[in-house]
Parts: sequence; C-alpha cells; structure tokens
Amino acid sequence: MSKQKPQPKREALSTDDPSPGPISFRLDSLNYKLLEERAAQENLSPNLAARAIVLNALNQEEDDAVQEQLAAVDNGMADLRKDLQLIAETLLLAIVTGKKMTAADVKAWVASNLKQS
Repeated sequence: MSKQKPQPKREALSTDDPSPGPISFRLDSLNYKLLEERAAQENLSPNLAARAIVLNALNQEEDDAVQEQLAAVDNGMADLRKDLQLIAETLLLAIVTGKKMTAADVKAWVASNLKQS
C-alpha cells in the first residue's frame, strides 16, 4: 500500500482562504431549475449552492479514497490474524507433541503456510 500524505479536510463554504480566482460554468435550464430548488431548500443563493455541491463532491472523492485505503488495511490485518493463529497452533502442537524441527523444516513450513508478499 502506498503511503499518501493525508490531505486537510476543506470546509464546504469557507471564505477565510482567498481563492486563486472564480470558477464558472453554465447549466441547462432543467439543471439550473434543480439547483435553484436545492438552493431555496438550504436558504442559499444558486451560486453558493453550486459551490457547496462542488466542494462536497471533491471531499467525497477524498473520503472514498480513504475508505478504500482503510479497507485494504483491514484486509491485511485479517490476513495477519489468520497467519498468527496458524503459527500459534503449529508452535503449540510442536511443543505438546515434542516434535523437533530443523531450520530447514521451519523455512519449508513458512514457505508453504504463510503468504509471501
């Protein structure tokens, strides 16, 4: 898993940080009407509502990426737990039965029983 520097979470309607410039785009009449309705529900102007929608979408992409990384970590931890359980069972069984293993036996067991990444 590649290590990525966590990005700071941006506020949806922050005006403290000056922007490099405005962003504008046109909507067809149907989408503009939908934007006006959403803006009215949230007591915002259509411009502020559009800004909030864009910022929320950008933050959602970051959240999705973090969730994917967390899922990969969870899967790795589950694999480690399985490996640890297998190792503990094997060691305890060897101790209880008094089975002697050479270094070559141990290496062969690891190669055949544990995932190599």
